[in-house]
Amino acid sequence: MEHEQQHPTGPTFDTLKAAEALQKAGFTGVQARVVTQTIVDSQANLATKADLDRLHGALEAMRATVEANAEVQRADNQRLLAAFESHVAALRADNKRMEETLRADNEQLKEKVNTNRVLIFSIGVPVLLALVGLTFAVVSLSLR
Repeated sequence: MEHEQQHPTGPTFDTLKAAEALQKAGFTGVQARVVTQTIVDSQANLATKADLDRLHGALEAMRATVEANAEVQRADNQRLLAAFESHVAALRADNKRMEETLRADNEQLKEKVNTNRVLIFSIGVPVLLALVGLTFAVVSLSLR
């Protein structure tokens, strides 16, 4: 059995001293060595402060990366929102211009309709009167 056993990153464990203490307590030499080796083996998977410090460092680095990525994402979202709002404003302006153009076109059409009504009335009434007069003339000639 080795005299000192050390976890790769942990504290030393004096296996000889442990085995001797177990033998003084009544363990046989084989029992003392098995118990001592079991203790050494169980320590192989224990995390040390150095392990935890490395893990903490890695987690802090990951947190910093996530925060940096989140900040980039926030900036991208702000840029996209500004572009979207700009497009919406442009569409609203286009819509307003088209509405004004349609209103102006509608007013022009109303004026043309009124002008055509006046023309129809000014031409249609005399034509109608002429037709009525012509009808009377034809009727009066046919009655003679």
